[in-house]
Amino acid sequence: MLAAVAEGLGRILATLEKPGLVNQTVVRVIGDNGYFYGEHGLSRERRLGYEESIRLPVLVRYPPLVKSGVTPAGTALTTDLAPTIWELAGAPSLPGIDGCSLLPRFTRKPADWRSSFLIEYPTDIVFPRMLKMGYDAVRIAR
Repeated sequence: MLAAVAEGLGRILATLEKPGLVNQTVVRVIGDNGYFYGEHGLSRERRLGYEESIRLPVLVRYPPLVKSGVTPAGTALTTDLAPTIWELAGAPSLPGIDGCSLLPRFTRKPADWRSSFLIEYPTDIVFPRMLKMGYDAVRIAR
């Protein structure tokens, strides 16, 4: 699957290169956390509050603002993606929106950043194996 993603991304970047748009285009690749394959004695699941379940790989390419090889410190959340795109588009921030723009993290500008976040998963009636397994958790640095 990764080979297909790499090939597809390469084709997209090559297409953007021809009209000279490759360095003016924000490219984001966001992965999925997949399933457990024996970790914690589990299989076929990914909705539990373990570290493997709550992490998603995110890659960003935008040469004008994101330097190659930058690995920002701090935790990014999926709720940060919309404010980041909003800021890149030059739009004013929306009051009351969840999440924070990731641009300060990519540009290495000092900024206050979250030290914890809430993880919620309500009990699930669609997947019977998750019935009555809902949870609330707080993720901190340690």
